[in-house]
Amino acid sequence: PRVRRQRQMCIETDPDLVQQSFIERKFKGLSAKEVGRILNLSPRTIDNNISMVLAELRLQLGDAVIGALIGLYGSNWLEHLMNGL
Repeated sequence: PRVRRQRQMCIETDPDLVQQSFIERKFKGLSAKEVGRILNLSPRTIDNNISMVLAELRLQLGDAVIGALIGLYGSNWLEHLMNGL
């Protein structure tokens, strides 16, 4: 149910802003407050966007794959995933 709500929110939200939130926060290492200033969104919205992307990744990849990536790459797992492992 929670993931379903997040997916629905993601569909209703501007996908470009969600993607940009994710890139700025996770790859450039900016704080939610900094990203919010750049995108003219609240830090809470930025955090919600990140949660939506991560929920979608879990749906697409499965928790076991995410767990394995974290085990292999630690906190840099997402960067390795996005760079094609």
